[in-house]
Parts: sequence; structure tokens; C-alpha cells
Amino acid sequence: MDRATLTAAPVTLTLNGVEYRMSPLTDADMGELERWIQRQVLEVARESLPPLPDPGDSHAYLVCKNEREKIIRMAIEESCRASLDSAMGMNLLSSLQGLARIYWMQLRKHHPQITVSEVYGLLADKGIREKLDMESTVLNAPPPDLVKKKTGKSGVPGRHERRRTTRSPSTKS
Repeated sequence: MDRATLTAAPVTLTLNGVEYRMSPLTDADMGELERWIQRQVLEVARESLPPLPDPGDSHAYLVCKNEREKIIRMAIEESCRASLDSAMGMNLLSSLQGLARIYWMQLRKHHPQITVSEVYGLLADKGIREKLDMESTVLNAPPPDLVKKKTGKSGVPGRHERRRTTRSPSTKS
């Protein structure tokens, strides 16, 4: 492990001739990311709600209103299950939107003027995405291939899973 990782020092990265300082994600950042995932679930459900018909047609209005309530209830339940290590959370975080959010969170400490949209624009450039993949040490999570080898499944181990560690036997003099 290098000194920057041990001390949580920012990592400098140059993209398109601009130097950026990226800090590791904190526990508070992880909580913020989890809330973002949950909001995305609710937003998708909200956008999929059928429009309410004219209240004059009471039967159609009640049927539609009940359907909307059912969709909202299911979305709330689903958002409660969504987390950083859930399949839905990992899919969202590996999307371009999710990656932009992660990198923005890492950049904002040293570049408070940068927006998620600007980071999204940078990530839209495939060459930059490939460069960032090579710089995966910036992220708090190990590269997915490494996790797959260790856990036998893709993704970051669940927060309640224990990582196996080997302990060296203590030496007595």
C-alpha cells in the first residue's frame, strides 16, 4: 500500500491538459452515494407514473390513482433495499451517471466549482474513461476483476461480509 492510500492524500490526475486533485471517498460520501441511488429508484418510478385522467370520470380516476399509489409503494420498498452493494446500486454506480457522481464527489473538495454535468462531459470521452480505468487506485473500491477473483462474484463484497485475512503466527522469543 502506498503512502497516498494510507494517508488518504489526494491523487493528481491530468485530463485534457488540466490537472485535477481527487480525494478518496469518505464514509459520509458513501452515505450520500447510497441516498443518491435510492433517489434514482424513486425518480424512475415517478417518471413512469401514468397521468391522472379527468376527475370527472370517477371510475378511471380511481383506478389510475390506485395504480399510481401501488407504483409509488413498490418504488419506496425497492429504494429501501437499494444500497451501494446491491445489484441495483452497483448497476447505477457503474453507469455513466453513477461514475460522474463518484468522480465529482472525489473532485469537489479541491475543485468546488466543478459540477456533475462537467464531470459527465469529461467521462463521455471514451479516451478519458480508459485513462480513469487505469487510474483505478483513485477509487476506494478495488477494480471489479480483483474482487471477482477474491469473492467468486463480481462487485464489491457486501458491507456485512467478512474479508478473510491470514494472520501470521506470532513469534515468541
